[in-house]
Amino acid sequence: MKQASNVLRACKESNYVILIQSYIKHSISQILINSPHKSYSIAMATTAGQLAVEKALYRARYKLNVTDNDQIQYPFLVNN
Repeated sequence: MKQASNVLRACKESNYVILIQSYIKHSISQILINSPHKSYSIAMATTAGQLAVEKALYRARYKLNVTDNDQIQYPFLVNN
C-alpha cells in the first residue's frame, strides 16, 4: 500500500500490524507508528521470513520495541 489513508483504513480494525521493512515506505511506517488514534500494536520485521515475522508478532503482542534488538528474550527460541 502506498497511500496513508488506505493503510490507516486497513489497520483500523487490526489488533497487530507487522511491517516488513523492505516492503514499506518510511513515511507510511511513521504514520502508522505515530498515529494518535491507533488501536493496534505495531512491530517491524526486517524480512518476510517466518522467524522475523514471528518475532515481530511477539513484540507487538507484548508491546515491546517496534524493531528487534539483542535485549529481547523470545521464549520460542532455544539457545544451545
